Amino acid sequence: MIQAIGIDSVEIARFKHWSSYSSLQLKKVFSSAEIDYCLQIPAKSAERFAVRFVAKEALYKALCSAVPEFSIPFLKICRSIEVSKDSRGVPKLSIAGNYFEQHEKIFELRNQKLFLSITHTSTVATAFVIIAT
Repeated sequence: MIQAIGIDSVEIARFKHWSSYSSLQLKKVFSSAEIDYCLQIPAKSAERFAVRFVAKEALYKALCSAVPEFSIPFLKICRSIEVSKDSRGVPKLSIAGNYFEQHEKIFELRNQKLFLSITHTSTVATAFVIIAT
């Protein structure tokens, strides 16, 4: 059963300079693994940063929908969300294990499944998230 959905899009051009940001700046939004992946191929770094950013924003929107009293600032939760790929290359979302315990407002969602779909053109990155049982 679907509990909540979230969607977000962004212009990739907004991220074209992110590869020049310091690790400290990038770690405000991305995990070390995400940063390493985004910087692997310089020509793809903007689209990779953009699509990970919108995936986090889409999850944030879904969490806000699922838990109306959810009031954690977006940048604070960003550090606990990671976008990666499974063994088949399918994108997936994960939230740091202890995050649910630290924030009881979303504790009840700890056993829900997170579904992520991401895409981009040469100019726009989009992500769609479903939280379901």
